[in-house]
Amino acid sequence: MKVTQQVDSNPSPGGWEDPAWLRRLDVVFAQFYFTAISNWLNNAANVLGSWKALFEARFQSSIERIQFALAG
Repeated sequence: MKVTQQVDSNPSPGGWEDPAWLRRLDVVFAQFYFTAISNWLNNAANVLGSWKALFEARFQSSIERIQFALAG
């Protein structure tokens, strides 16, 4: 959430040309994430490999928690 807020409040030079599009992108990504985590937690077979790799890696103590936050 913090990363999203920073992207929104401190756009790169030139800014975002279509703020509505950026908000929609945030919502769509969040829906993908929440669907994937729900499926993972419910042991569903249809978790995409990219999400599965991320969720499995979270148990590796060599990876700092902030890395997961930034990986979003």
